[in-house]
Amino acid sequence: MKDLILNPDKFFKEIANKPTNLKVPILIILFASMAISLNSILFIIYLPEPSGMNKYFYLTIMFIALFVMFFLYLSILWLVIAGISHIALIKLFNGVGNFKKMIEVVGYVNIPILVGLSFNIILQILGYWTNTSYKIMDAISTLSFAVICIWEVLLFAKGIQYTYNLSFKKSLIIPIFTFLLIAILNTSSTLSFYGV
Repeated sequence: MKDLILNPDKFFKEIANKPTNLKVPILIILFASMAISLNSILFIIYLPEPSGMNKYFYLTIMFIALFVMFFLYLSILWLVIAGISHIALIKLFNGVGNFKKMIEVVGYVNIPILVGLSFNIILQILGYWTNTSYKIMDAISTLSFAVICIWEVLLFAKGIQYTYNLSFKKSLIIPIFTFLLIAILNTSSTLSFYGV
């Protein structure tokens, strides 16, 4: 696991030659779901208490509901990204790889999300304790999000490179396209939420 962060080249080279093992990627998705839920709960804490309900009971129910929702969302997204990427790599680049291995790679690519969410949780708690301006914390969070996205794209490309026997440049095309598509979809859903 250390190599995934410090030496992704070595990590994905080894993963490509080992039998597919989805245990760790599933754990990554599980912990990422918990982290997203905790991130969301930190915002809910500041909202007024629902009338007639214990705040801790309410937060526990919200955490469980959010966890289930985010786990399902991330699991479906994980499989969709792996499936579309696999098909595109086989059709466009005549890549040689298998779908199960792509699922494993995409699972490992979620490590930056987990790191970023953990950083964001710490940032929110520090902001609350130090009474730091929301704008400053939001700027730091936005910058860290950009770094996390670049890190994810590079990890994804490394995973593709060794799983599908492609050059690194060709391997970058699918991750860049995937993250641009996700960014566009997230932006359009946010704009429609605000009625823009």
